[in-house]
Amino acid sequence: MTTPRKRILIAIDWYLPGFRGGGPITSIANLVDALGDEYDFLIVTSDTDQGESKPYLEIPTDRWVESGPHCSVWYCSAEGRGYRHFRKLLGETEYDLLYLNSMFSLRFTIFPLWSSRAAKPEVPVLLAPRGMLHAGALSLKPLKKKIFLRIIRLMGIDKHLIFQATDAQEVLDIKGIFGEDTKVLQASNLPRMHQPPFQSLDKQSGTLRMVFLSRLTEKKGLHFLLELLQTQTADIHLDIIGPDTEQGYWQRCLALIAQLPKNVTVNKQDGLPPQAAFEKLVTAHCFVMPTLGENFGHAIFESFLAGRPVLISDQTPWQGLENQLIGFDIQLEDHAGFRAAIDRLAAMDQVEWELWAKSSWRFAEAYLDRGNLAKESEFMLNAALES
Repeated sequence: MTTPRKRILIAIDWYLPGFRGGGPITSIANLVDALGDEYDFLIVTSDTDQGESKPYLEIPTDRWVESGPHCSVWYCSAEGRGYRHFRKLLGETEYDLLYLNSMFSLRFTIFPLWSSRAAKPEVPVLLAPRGMLHAGALSLKPLKKKIFLRIIRLMGIDKHLIFQATDAQEVLDIKGIFGEDTKVLQASNLPRMHQPPFQSLDKQSGTLRMVFLSRLTEKKGLHFLLELLQTQTADIHLDIIGPDTEQGYWQRCLALIAQLPKNVTVNKQDGLPPQAAFEKLVTAHCFVMPTLGENFGHAIFESFLAGRPVLISDQTPWQGLENQLIGFDIQLEDHAGFRAAIDRLAAMDQVEWELWAKSSWRFAEAYLDRGNLAKESEFMLNAALES
């Protein structure tokens, strides 16, 4: 007799075909792609992309829509995102695990959590904070987040949760807030599992093409990069690719762009779908993001996949990059270190840059060849299901 397939209900603010919501969309899309043969996935999400008010074209709302052999998506309309709607939906839907993908979402964390506890209290709940409990992330709008976390603890909600951590640091972040007895399962985010062939790019000493590929928020550090570029003397071109999702932030960056020297040029594009964003990475010599904190950083790994070194802060899991000739991870307080890294990248000629570029490509190849990435996520889901 065949064992029934387990059904994982995933709540996430934004999902495909959206892309402006960044890494969480990628994480879940890759999870479904990797483990669709093992589980049935039910995804509850918005009918719009992040920052958009118009629903996706030609996608029905407030009903299940097939999205592959073992995945269905419920696109909530604006009217269908209230607690009453979640209570009805989760009460009528059969699922074996609720998987939440934000720490601070009212509509796609708190409402589904309350609904599930009321309708199916025996169903385990797995919550992925997605780096939101990192010290750098908590430093932004701290009062609101402290109140939110305090309410969760006072209500005892955290006692009913299993947390996903993507690395050892996130385990510490979670237990530092909710206590040592908190149940935490560790599994890395799943990257894109298919790597295109290496593509080279002309590189002359004294020139540098950089790409910043991320949502435009203070956390991602575009303003910091623009301040660093004020004193650069090399010919630098910066492509900024990402949606403006934080009120007033892009205006702040525009003021810094206006102060850049003539040898530094900037081009701005809105967010791009995953494949178009990857193709843009290939047109640059390096990826740059001085972030306040990432629990994985899909754009960072995409740069390695494309064979491009990175310039990032030390607040990500990607460490010791210079020794591997795949980039630089620098403390945010070390402005001189960031400037020196930009100088180093700009000074590279074709031979040196291509050495670093191929090292980056091979690093991603070796990471994918580990072979246990999907197994980590499968183990995590099975352990949560058995809780």
